[in-house]
Amino acid sequence: MDFAILTGVQPPSRVIGYTLPNLNFAQSLPAFLRTRGYQTTIWHGNNGEFFMRRASFMRMGFDQLRFKEDLRSATLHRSYWGVRDGELFRLSAEQLRASPGRMFHLLITLDTHIPFDQIDGSEKEIFPGSHDYSENYFNSLRVLDRTWHVMWRRCRQTPCW
Repeated sequence: MDFAILTGVQPPSRVIGYTLPNLNFAQSLPAFLRTRGYQTTIWHGNNGEFFMRRASFMRMGFDQLRFKEDLRSATLHRSYWGVRDGELFRLSAEQLRASPGRMFHLLITLDTHIPFDQIDGSEKEIFPGSHDYSENYFNSLRVLDRTWHVMWRRCRQTPCW
């Protein structure tokens, strides 16, 4: 989905779009936003080499890239895949709050990503202790919902945008 949003192009069905070496990103969302005075940041809790996103996001014109390896120095809550969504939301909100200019942040989340096993057992509210794939989909969504609401409340108290 991030490929379609960022490029305005339907993703190829047989290959990962970011791996296409000659794809023209001149009409990308970050390029468009730059012409309108926005500073753009991509946040992704996983590695920048996953699906070759780092190279593609650089070619698209993102001003800042924040992948797992870029966040090594910080003590952050992590899953086995990478930095947890709540941490990305918090870091993004802090940067938005501190910026005097126009900002655009895109966050690619992991907690709700297939195979829905990024959350720990204590976070499984809807189906406690479940190991069922479909039940953990709903458990993961619940965690994201809680995370989003916490961030939303904080941003309403001290605006993030």
